[in-house]
Amino acid sequence: MRLRCLVLITATFAAGCTSPSGWTLTEHIPTPSPVRVQLEQRETPDPAEPPYAHPAAGLDVALADYFLNTTYERRGKRRPAVHADRAPILARAIADALAMAGPSTRVRFSVDNPPPSLGVFNPGGTTRGVVFVRPAGTLNIVCDVVDDAIEFEDDTWADPVDVALSRGRIVPPPGSRRHVARAGEPTEFWIEMAVEARPVAVDTPPTEAAAAAEPTDPPAKPTAAPVDPKPTPALTDTQIVERLRYLDELRGRGAISAEEYERQRKALLNGSR
Repeated sequence: MRLRCLVLITATFAAGCTSPSGWTLTEHIPTPSPVRVQLEQRETPDPAEPPYAHPAAGLDVALADYFLNTTYERRGKRRPAVHADRAPILARAIADALAMAGPSTRVRFSVDNPPPSLGVFNPGGTTRGVVFVRPAGTLNIVCDVVDDAIEFEDDTWADPVDVALSRGRIVPPPGSRRHVARAGEPTEFWIEMAVEARPVAVDTPPTEAAAAAEPTDPPAKPTAAPVDPKPTPALTDTQIVERLRYLDELRGRGAISAEEYERQRKALLNGSR
C-alpha cells in the first residue's frame, strides 16, 4: 500500500509540474462534506475545441443512474466507484453545477468513499474527475482517480481527459459506453451517456432576430447521438426501485415537473429507459 501511494504521489506531482492542467476554478458549489463540486474554465481557450453543450435535460436522473450503478475493476476485484449512500448526493450536486455551467466551463468533482470495513489497513478511497456535455445530447464523465486511498490537493490536479492516475478500469453501467479516443481505442475511465439535448440560449441582435423570423427552408433533420452497438441489458428490480425512489425525491424538491415525473415513471415501469 505504501509503495502504491508513493507511486501515485510521484505521478501526480510529475503531472502537476510538467503538464499543468491549464484549468482555473471559477466557483465552488456548496455541498455536504464528503462531496466537492466546482466549476472550472480553461486558462487558454483552444479555438479548435468546440464549446460545451450546457445545459441539458434529465441530468439528475442520468447522473444518479451512473453513480449508483458504476463499478471498477482492479487486481481482479470489482467494487463500486462511489459509495451507494453518497452517489445521490454527488449526482444532485453535479446536476446543479451543470445547470450553472456555460459553453466554456465544466464541472470538477471529488467524493470521499467510506472504508469498506473497519481497521487501519482499510481506508476509504477518493473518486474524482470532470463532467461535461459535448456534443449536445452526450454526457461525459471522466475520472483520473477511482476509489484510491490517498489525499489529492488542488495544486496536483491534472486534466482527467489527458491523464488517469488510477489503475484498472471503469465498468460502464447499462445504457452507457466508453469514449473512443482518437487512436480508435476505447478509454478506461471516460464514459459517455446519452441525455436529452436542450437548445442553448444565445443573445441575438435585433436584425438577426428579424431575419430568423422570416420563413425559411425546413430545418435539416438532426443527427442522432451515437448509440452503443451492444444491446442494453434489462434493468433489475432493484435498479427500477432505486430510480423510482429518486424520481419521487426529484419531484418532491421541485426539480422536475409532474408531467416529466409521470413520463419517466411510466417508462421505468414499462421496462424502458
